[in-house]
Amino acid sequence: MPTKEVQKKKTKGCPQAKEVLGREVSCLECPLPVCLLDGPKSLSSRQIRRQSRNREILKLSKEGKSREELAEAFGLNTKTIWRLLQVPENCQI
Repeated sequence: MPTKEVQKKKTKGCPQAKEVLGREVSCLECPLPVCLLDGPKSLSSRQIRRQSRNREILKLSKEGKSREELAEAFGLNTKTIWRLLQVPENCQI
């Protein structure tokens, strides 16, 4: 059974999800791959955003986007894109 704090956050919206997404959402609407309330305490909202971005990069790469296109779209260096694509585990949680 969830604690009162978790139940309260689920009905009012999660402040961590608001920080990551820029808007308030309920747990049922949250697109985050890992619940910040249930996940490991060491997983920061920055890490969640980065992993979400990395998964999107991997998906677009599989759809045929070039490293240059991905770098421009995400505001990253092409070498960063290359590194992410060399180790797809970087794109997973």
